[in-house]
Amino acid sequence: MNTKTLKNFLLDTSGKITSSFKEGLGDEEVKFRLITMLKLTIVPLFTFLILIGFILILLRMNLSYFSSFGFPRVTELQENFYSHILDSLYGILPYSLIFITFLMVTGLYLSNLMLRPFRSIEKYCNDFLEKKNAEYDPDFFSDLKLLTSFSEYFFSIAENSAKNGKLMVVKVPTKFTRIHKPVFESAFFIHFFLILVITSIVVGSAIHITTITIYEELIKLAIELLPNHKSVSNFLSDQMEILSMLSIITLFVHIALYVFLSFNLYSKVAIPAFGIFATMRSFLKGQYSARVHLVGHYYVRKQCRTLNKYLDSISKMSKEG
Repeated sequence: MNTKTLKNFLLDTSGKITSSFKEGLGDEEVKFRLITMLKLTIVPLFTFLILIGFILILLRMNLSYFSSFGFPRVTELQENFYSHILDSLYGILPYSLIFITFLMVTGLYLSNLMLRPFRSIEKYCNDFLEKKNAEYDPDFFSDLKLLTSFSEYFFSIAENSAKNGKLMVVKVPTKFTRIHKPVFESAFFIHFFLILVITSIVVGSAIHITTITIYEELIKLAIELLPNHKSVSNFLSDQMEILSMLSIITLFVHIALYVFLSFNLYSKVAIPAFGIFATMRSFLKGQYSARVHLVGHYYVRKQCRTLNKYLDSISKMSKEG
């Protein structure tokens, strides 16, 4: 293969990859998965940036203390000090990359879990429209209870109407008529909150290892450079307490951010779930023009369009009947 052929091959390949990437970003579900993955990954990275900021401030204070013992070459001491401390953290880097990869995979799984209830509805509607053997079979452990239970009720009535060739106005059970806003689905929330708890445990362990590593290196450097004096021992003992406090503060910030993220991700599911539920309920009450119109929830737009096509198909029976 000559140079010109190789160049053309590389340009063609890179063009295909770029085109595929742009096409993927154009898919609203893919975009949602990437954003969810990014959110899940950014929180630990932001947490470690805070920890690094704390550590750098602490190291600067330690440098001032070391310099107070009369080291003449402060610049050289500063370079050796930071090099000695921060080089010890390089051993953690491979594990950090593995953890980031784990977070990315977890983010993709979590986004798939969030969209699964809507895809179950979409699949049923598609099968019905394509005149296949349509079965609504939501996942028992992870799906939204209100949406799945009412969808089963709705599709059961719609199937009977399709068989009879006519829609009948149905008296919706009281437990469903009392719902006027998104409800908190604890089982669904806990299911993916546990995933965030697991990642928090890993982050907490990483923070602990980092602080212990920094402290051990401080001890080694102090033994090399500082005199064996009681004040030095007291200083190093205080450093451990300060590092422990900083690690606790950092972990608290991390947990707070993940709690906020949990509710943020849950709202991405609860609001469109309520919108679909409310549309189905209105349809059963005789409002056959009711359709799902969600503003801003682009990631379930495809599923909502399919459901609306299904409602169009069902509503025709009321006109024909």
